[in-house]
Amino acid sequence: MVDSQSIKENGILNSAKQEVEIPTDYCNCSIQLKKTKARNQKHSGRCWIEAALDELEYKYFIETGETLPALSSGFIAYYDLKLKVHIFLNRIYRTQELSVCDAEMNFWMSKPVQDAGQKAIFRKIIEEYGIIPESYMPKSVNYDDTRVLLAGLNQKLRFCAYQIRNNKAAVEPLEREVFRMIDTCLGELPKTITYNNSVLTPTEFYQKYIKKYMENEEISFVNCPSEQRLYNHNYKVKWLYSDTEEGSRITHYNISAKTFAAMAVCQLEEGLPVWIGADAEHFSDKEEGIFDTGLFDFETLFSTQLELEKGEALLYKDSAMTHAMLLCGVDIENGIIKRWCVKNSFGDKIGQDGYAYMSAQWFYRYVYQIVISKETAKKFLNTKEIENAPVTWLEPWDAMGCLA
Repeated sequence: MVDSQSIKENGILNSAKQEVEIPTDYCNCSIQLKKTKARNQKHSGRCWIEAALDELEYKYFIETGETLPALSSGFIAYYDLKLKVHIFLNRIYRTQELSVCDAEMNFWMSKPVQDAGQKAIFRKIIEEYGIIPESYMPKSVNYDDTRVLLAGLNQKLRFCAYQIRNNKAAVEPLEREVFRMIDTCLGELPKTITYNNSVLTPTEFYQKYIKKYMENEEISFVNCPSEQRLYNHNYKVKWLYSDTEEGSRITHYNISAKTFAAMAVCQLEEGLPVWIGADAEHFSDKEEGIFDTGLFDFETLFSTQLELEKGEALLYKDSAMTHAMLLCGVDIENGIIKRWCVKNSFGDKIGQDGYAYMSAQWFYRYVYQIVISKETAKKFLNTKEIENAPVTWLEPWDAMGCLA
């Protein structure tokens, strides 16, 4: 145990930090995708959108050798926010019989909306509303820092909940009020853009330039090793992106760590990055671009056991998939995974041009979700069996309900 005075003087993180061996060029793995410019989510929860757009822009670059103009993450975030407002208000209307102290109501009131999300919702929004280049978006600092906007919207939505539950206002006019707040802070989106000498709607731009890179069906796989989370079962979270209890658009299929990692490797071998949901708060150094379970030794520092196993950490809310990134490389020696190269979404000043090092141990412990093309998944599992597997519905406050 480190001397208490040293901890007090140097702080907990500095006292627990360990030296870890990291290759100088960790973006040069045995299986490595070409590097493209890193996106930047700034002070927002748009990591899930940035990672998905990074993947699209990469596919375009590999096929054409050209760089798409940066696609707007704010465009997706705008419609995502309005979708969440709609779901919240309608769910409040449908649960008026519940006590305001009910566990579900407590869940809704704690955080009516947030700007985190999932790959499946990205796909839904872009297919329905299209996409536009960043240069056509209205300028607003509230896209780059969403904290005050979300605080204001959540205060308004709690007030709306009070009005709905006490029959003081209907859902539709309240929804219009909140949407007006969003438009005031973010600006109204353009109905058309001019691109390559053509006037296009956002959906037409998507259909012409982007759709072909999203035609592959995808499956969300999770690795949650626990007796309460059976392998080869589907898991859905009640009311997640839905205003009905069993209407969630998101399904996770739980598989073993071995298959989980093998699928990710296979998709990289096929030349495609892998969208992942992970807990980036544990054993990480964002500025240096390091994800390594050896980065800190808190247990030795305090001479006590702290770490739960992966499945139990989810169940006891010690961990959750709160950040999305892209796997872009993996280093394998004699059939053993040594490390991963991951693309983050905090600009090119982080790590190596926006790319980070991830140890094999960190991947197994803190990566909970991978989104894999259906064609790749077929090489490991019977996808019909996945579709027909038992479905377990989880409460909305379950850790699997966290959005990357």
